[in-house]
Amino acid sequence: VKLEKPFLAYRGNASELAKGLDFAELGVTGVVSISAVDATGVPRSDWIVQMIYDNVTVAEGKGFVVAVLPRSTVLGGNYTIKVLTDVVTPSGRSLVKEQSLGLMQKSLSTQVSIPTAKLTAKVVDSFGNVRSDWPVEIAGIASGMGSVGPVEVLAGNYTVRTTAFNKSLEQNITLIAGQSRTVVLRVPTAKLSIVATDERGKPIDRLVTSVEISGLVAQRFTTPPKDLEVPAGNYTVKVKINVNFDLIILEKEGFKTVVLNSGDVKTVKVPLRGVFYEDFEDNSSLIGWDITLKAYLGNGLHSDYLYL
Repeated sequence: VKLEKPFLAYRGNASELAKGLDFAELGVTGVVSISAVDATGVPRSDWIVQMIYDNVTVAEGKGFVVAVLPRSTVLGGNYTIKVLTDVVTPSGRSLVKEQSLGLMQKSLSTQVSIPTAKLTAKVVDSFGNVRSDWPVEIAGIASGMGSVGPVEVLAGNYTVRTTAFNKSLEQNITLIAGQSRTVVLRVPTAKLSIVATDERGKPIDRLVTSVEISGLVAQRFTTPPKDLEVPAGNYTVKVKINVNFDLIILEKEGFKTVVLNSGDVKTVKVPLRGVFYEDFEDNSSLIGWDITLKAYLGNGLHSDYLYL
């Protein structure tokens, strides 16, 4: 180490010098002990602690460092303590903390405290289920499917966001040192089951050829869906059956609107007017058409039945 100026360390005779010199007693050196701790006071052996003077690393250790070094009065300047961590800052970078240290005495012990916090993020539906099919992100920090974290971050402001059903949802959070927080983003959903019925309310799901659901999301099925999870909102359900009778294609459609609030579990029955259905012992089925058959087969028919 280059001294700022010549320094008188000892004045005496050779016989005394042969006994050895205590440079600490002479004011030349000092013992410095530095440790790095998180916001809870826990020593962190996974962080690197460095002592630097004039851009030269003079001591280094994992979590702490103990060294005998020339005093700042001898060098004419202070040391720099540098702590290299894996703590993520709001900008998304790993924190490197620096601070100045003047070694003026025989012994010096100090701690470098990093204001850490821990953040976990989850995305759930209205039924409390963590949705591993939906992405969740601590903006600029980390991301995952359904959940992410805990992530050790620097105390500060963060944004948690998700995307479900092509819509974004986010929440801002401020973390203080020592906190461990979990942010839960709840997407308002409901469950919908569709049942097609004839005019008398009898289920005819097996005759359905098409189901269309329109609203916040639009979906199409070839059979009536059960326990379909959708975002809460207003929907229109369209059900269609298609019957081929003696080379004549007969169709019927039914409509129903429904309001789904967050957490609702609803079964929507969609009646098809003019359709009558019966089961017989031989498992044949009977469908009655009032209006449609009149159009194809002439007037005078009322409650005509087709056997399938």
